[in-house]
Amino acid sequence: PTLAGKGIVLRAHTEADVARIVEQSRDPMSQRFIPLPFPYEESDARGYLEHVARSGWERGNLREFAIDEILPDSTRRFVGNVALGSRDNGRYELGFVLHPDARGHGVITRAADRLLTYAFDELDAQVILWRALTGNKGSRRVAQKLGFSICAQPLRKWGVFKGELVDEWQGTLVRHDHRPIIT
Repeated sequence: PTLAGKGIVLRAHTEADVARIVEQSRDPMSQRFIPLPFPYEESDARGYLEHVARSGWERGNLREFAIDEILPDSTRRFVGNVALGSRDNGRYELGFVLHPDARGHGVITRAADRLLTYAFDELDAQVILWRALTGNKGSRRVAQKLGFSICAQPLRKWGVFKGELVDEWQGTLVRHDHRPIIT
């Protein structure tokens, strides 16, 4: 599906996204918090489109959306990815990454908010998990704005990053606690 929100559109990825995916994946902040190949090449972006984004939809266990920001002149540009991974019993996991030139403008909060509404309204989600490596303050701020209940202490050595056990922050958002922040 295509999902629209205030100043954003969530849609299927296309080949036209490859160059910007490469840029966002080479960004030091993305490399610091997401287990991406280094150096990140165009072939990695194409592999992501084929083996992660498209196959996740085909299997039904991962809903990856491209995020387009609607610019003041009404044109759109690809600015990142937002995803829901399905688990069992109405449980999902939220993930997101943003191109560096779109950070700090509320884009990811609006995109994730729209995806959460879709999850609760259309997929009958009961609870959604958010996780981030400790230190990823931007991701944590977004989760807080979205209403996630975040564990007071990091989960010690629960995450895996490039083959290493690492501490991570986690939080959940339960269906009856969800209040869309963007109308």
